[in-house]
Amino acid sequence: MPKPRRHSPSVMRMPSREALRKMLAAEPAQLARGLARHLATYATGAATSGLDQRAIEAIVAESAKQDHGVRAVVHALVQSELFRTK
Repeated sequence: MPKPRRHSPSVMRMPSREALRKMLAAEPAQLARGLARHLATYATGAATSGLDQRAIEAIVAESAKQDHGVRAVVHALVQSELFRTK
């Protein structure tokens, strides 16, 4: 009799905590970009679109001056034209 599986074959297994940390640290700009996009959606109440990409990239570039920290991303977002006009 076969042993029952703990997970179905279609479920993707999460990497270990350390592997996830390394994966996120490998591309801090990509993480900052995703954070900026999601925060902009939350802050403005409207989803970002392709037209907002230039503003998102400006936010990421500004936050790079402080190693893409969360505080730097939030600060750059609040000062952005995207936040002030959308």
